[in-house]
Amino acid sequence: MPRPLFALTLGLMGGIALGRAGAAAALFALLAALLLAGVAALGGGSCALWRRRGTPAGPGAGGCFSGSGGAALAARALLWGALGLVLGFQLAWLHYHARPPQHLARLAGERARRVVLVGRLLQPPQHCRVPSPPLAWTSLLLRAVRLEHGAEAREVQGVVRAFVWRSGPQLALLHYGDLVRLSGDLERPRRPTNPGQFDWRAYCADRGVHAVLSVPRWGACEVLERGGGSPVWRWAHRARAWLWERLRAAVPDEQAAALLGSVLLGVREELDGAVREAFVASGTVHLLAISGLHLALLAGLVGLVLRRGLRLGPRACALAIMGFALGYAVLTGGRPPVVRAAVMLLALLVARLLARERSAVDALALAALVILLAEPGCLFSTGFQLSFAAVLGLLWLGQPLVQRWQRWLPPVGARASRRRRWALLGLARGGALAIGSAAAWLATAPLVLGAFHLLSPYAVLANLLVGGLFTLVLAVGLVALVLAPLGGWLAAAAGGAAGGLAAALERAVGWLASWPGSAIYLPRLAPWQLGVCYAGLAAAAWALARAPDGAVPGRHRRARALALWGGLVLAVLALVPPGPEPVPAGSMRLTVLDLGHGAAAVLETPGGVALFDCGSRRLRPGERYIVPALWARGHRRVDHLFLSHADHDHTSGLQELLARMELGRVYVGAGFARARSGRRLLAQLAAAGVPVRTLRPGERVGLGGGVLAEVLAPPAGLPVPAPAQALLSAPAAGSPLAGQNDASLVVRVVGPGGRVLLPGDIEEGGTARLLELAAADPGRLQAEVLLVPHHGGPNRLSGALARAVRPQLVLVSAPEGHARPEVVCAYEDAGALLVETARGGAISVAFGPQGLRYRSYLDEGGSAPAAGGPPRAGRP
Repeated sequence: MPRPLFALTLGLMGGIALGRAGAAAALFALLAALLLAGVAALGGGSCALWRRRGTPAGPGAGGCFSGSGGAALAARALLWGALGLVLGFQLAWLHYHARPPQHLARLAGERARRVVLVGRLLQPPQHCRVPSPPLAWTSLLLRAVRLEHGAEAREVQGVVRAFVWRSGPQLALLHYGDLVRLSGDLERPRRPTNPGQFDWRAYCADRGVHAVLSVPRWGACEVLERGGGSPVWRWAHRARAWLWERLRAAVPDEQAAALLGSVLLGVREELDGAVREAFVASGTVHLLAISGLHLALLAGLVGLVLRRGLRLGPRACALAIMGFALGYAVLTGGRPPVVRAAVMLLALLVARLLARERSAVDALALAALVILLAEPGCLFSTGFQLSFAAVLGLLWLGQPLVQRWQRWLPPVGARASRRRRWALLGLARGGALAIGSAAAWLATAPLVLGAFHLLSPYAVLANLLVGGLFTLVLAVGLVALVLAPLGGWLAAAAGGAAGGLAAALERAVGWLASWPGSAIYLPRLAPWQLGVCYAGLAAAAWALARAPDGAVPGRHRRARALALWGGLVLAVLALVPPGPEPVPAGSMRLTVLDLGHGAAAVLETPGGVALFDCGSRRLRPGERYIVPALWARGHRRVDHLFLSHADHDHTSGLQELLARMELGRVYVGAGFARARSGRRLLAQLAAAGVPVRTLRPGERVGLGGGVLAEVLAPPAGLPVPAPAQALLSAPAAGSPLAGQNDASLVVRVVGPGGRVLLPGDIEEGGTARLLELAAADPGRLQAEVLLVPHHGGPNRLSGALARAVRPQLVLVSAPEGHARPEVVCAYEDAGALLVETARGGAISVAFGPQGLRYRSYLDEGGSAPAAGGPPRAGRP
């Protein structure tokens, strides 16, 4: 039966979830149900007590309420849960919905506008960079003070996340608490515009960020005042930066120093991306982030030194460990996992000093209560959820299993040899570590799979193999961190030893990550699957609970066995990802993703999945947009990948696609290998063992379900036909007739439900080549859906192409305002309906016997007009 503090925390979580959704009616219904259940439990306990004692129910009610009976515990838990529900709803309402008129959540709009913002830094600048394409920026978190827009200036409230692009070294001089003046484009955090895309707006709302400011350069940032904010946090940030500089100077290996800075101080900006990916693939990524494991190990080392080295008494040692835990939590930034560990440690040590009952469950509930009262949005943080799920797994799954394991081991007799004693002790401790690691993995695997699409089958073994080495890294790294400010040969020796151990840990993790099947990427689980999985784990935890003497009553033995094995089977089955949504025979579905300046079109047929291009000028388009969109539809494999040409905005997501999806075959045009980037991509595909086929005009590729991909261009080495030159009286500057864009692979998809023309980035030369085909065969280009060539760039043959294709629906994959007005008008004047990804997000088009229907991700859809309909009025 839950304790009152645990029930209060559960109610608080439920109230925060309801308050975030704004479900006031659900709150009142749930609150009424809890109160009625509490009153019923209290009344039932009072009646039972009255029958047993033969006294009136009135005087016995108080005793029942304060007693330890099951009804009294249920009544108290339900009433405390109702109190937490109301408190959580109120906190969430204030956090998410209570906004005064001068709040940034009301002033920032969906479209960016140029403003001048004055705000105070809430944390030091975070410097970020990526190697390919080479890009660097700085992220600033500010509490807004004043907003200037044109001649208007006003005092404002709210928190802003600012991104300073092309930042210079001057940003390194900024510190927590500085008052700065920034000039940039202010807007609300963007909503997801593609299936499966990370919800950046909800992420910012959970963390109390209400607007985003994009600052074009360092010159638009000015420091107005130094040294504001909380003195405690100012000391913590400066102390961490000072310790990091001393540690980096003491450790000779730069990459080892970055790893030590991550695991000791939480400084992750300097860590190489390949190292981080290796920790992710091996299932040991939790070792990089400061968490309860780090604090527990470091506190244990500090306690060992104080007890054995300095010979301090238990009370002094406990007080010193409490001070260390508080200081370390503040020093590392107060992240939820380390705050959870610090509060739990403090609660257990205080209970020990006061000679009170120690309850890990109550300590965990108190930690959650402290964190959520300070920041209600942390409930939806993945770090918060993983940290608490791991501890619950250790308490409710690991602890009973460890007790069973210890009872299963043979006893150590008084006459046992020393070798037998050490062997049994090692077996007991090794088994306990393995069981605890497995329990934590079981409790967190559904959350990791739901949030990151990742399943690490070797995670338990990997953590056991590197756990001892990681403990050494922390121990020696802590010594190096203490000695680094002193300098001298002793600090250099400690730094060299810590760096060597960190390098060994990095190599061990890299070796584990190279195992086949170490990281399995799967489609995201549905919310109901997570619920079923944790319901099964809860049933197994209930079945493992024993009486104090370890005996299980006979009448409950079958029920517990059924709950144990049924719960485990249910949890495992719930982790099986759902399959792809079937495409009916005689139909197909096309989805053009919103990638800004990029291209990726997913074609789903009854026989498989085809992807046309996979790139964008945005960062990591494969990881952030393309692969999540495929996972959202339940796909783990791309059967056919067509790459129109080797430009970055059409191929930049290929490496991430190779890492996270199965690729069947890749198709390229005749001119793909002429570009240096094309040859590099072909070498990448060959190294991955993916077959590549070069297509030429006239070839057809079967996509399954009666759907064919016809290749129209480019011919190998064929110049623009002479009759087509007459269509171009004066070629536009910067648009060569035989350039890389005009060598794009042009494909027309023909299926039972309709046709789609995908022309890549062809410009006027490539368009003229297609028009020559239409002149020879008028039906060769006709298609119900056309993806506008070259993202709607300038093309004087757009009207001729529209008349030759006769599309019902024209799709534009480009940033807002990029498509040229004359190009848009040319297609609309031809009677086609034009839909842009920049306005409604990803566009999904369904082909079938019922006709052609489309839907944008953010907006409502509809039916496309019939081909050859009346011309549409052009845009002004």
